[in-house]
Amino acid sequence: MPHDPKNGSRSQNSSLANRPAVRHRPWNDLVQRLRRLAKKITVGVAVSVAATSLGWLLGSYFQYISWRDQQNIDMFKQDFAAANATFAEVSGVLSIAMNLQQMIEANFRRALIENVDADDSAYLTVSGRRLYQPYIDAQNSLKENIDVLARKMEIFVDWASDPTHNPSAKGQGADRMSRSMLDKYDFKCERYIPDVTDFKKLTTQKVEKKDEPLRIDWNSAKHHVLTFQYCLEKIHNKILPALQWASRSPVDPYQKDSVVADEDLDTLIGKQVERLNAFMLLVMWRLDDIRERYQRMGYRCHVLGLCGSARPAVVGTPDAYREDGRGHAGGTPRSDLP
Repeated sequence: MPHDPKNGSRSQNSSLANRPAVRHRPWNDLVQRLRRLAKKITVGVAVSVAATSLGWLLGSYFQYISWRDQQNIDMFKQDFAAANATFAEVSGVLSIAMNLQQMIEANFRRALIENVDADDSAYLTVSGRRLYQPYIDAQNSLKENIDVLARKMEIFVDWASDPTHNPSAKGQGADRMSRSMLDKYDFKCERYIPDVTDFKKLTTQKVEKKDEPLRIDWNSAKHHVLTFQYCLEKIHNKILPALQWASRSPVDPYQKDSVVADEDLDTLIGKQVERLNAFMLLVMWRLDDIRERYQRMGYRCHVLGLCGSARPAVVGTPDAYREDGRGHAGGTPRSDLP
């Protein structure tokens, strides 16, 4: 029998119409809504947690930066105060001993020239004898404490102003410079002297005598102090007739004449003034290096991290000096701070 498409369509429609109607379930919509709501809540919670975590991290970071800056300021205050106090103490001791020594020698020389050295009532004689005991006290005190003073300059000035100094590297590259080493190498005071006309010339000088030369580092305040005291003792031995005169002891007439004619003594006394001046200039530079070492970073470095990548140069290399020749300490990299 041929298929009638119209009749087939009618029969299909009639069968669909005769089926029972499917009931609408309200809880289906509720479930779908709850699912959508749960997804929104999950996303919101995730965003909230992420934002909270980010805020906590940023807050902690800036708190840490603030704490670290405060620590930096405290360390600068301590290092600068210690270096300044040490400088004032040591320079005062050196200056007193040197000036009293030169005053006694000058009084004795003038007394000999004016032929009043045997006159107990002469002004030069009275003045020279008044200087004797303060000088002996200052000279003995310096001789007794020179090793301690030199170490204090090394710790509170040399190390504090050197950004390359590693406190944890104990015993590595230790400085063997000492008063006894100067004696062993027969240090020549008239030959080895710092040149303060240009800080680029404050380099290391070698004292050649033994298998390993002794290195005098004129960038070290410790080396300045040790060599100053060593040369002060050399002058002390040369002015023995003046000290005998000032202490009312007998003086050999030949020794009197030798003091006046000793040109090397004049040279040593003049060089000693240069040594003290070089020492004081160097330490003043080092105090400024300490100030720069703890310099505070600016806003861009603090917030944006744009601090630059240049690290401080190592002292002793050509790049370690500025155009004026001064040893370049530079600022401590922020990453090197605790």
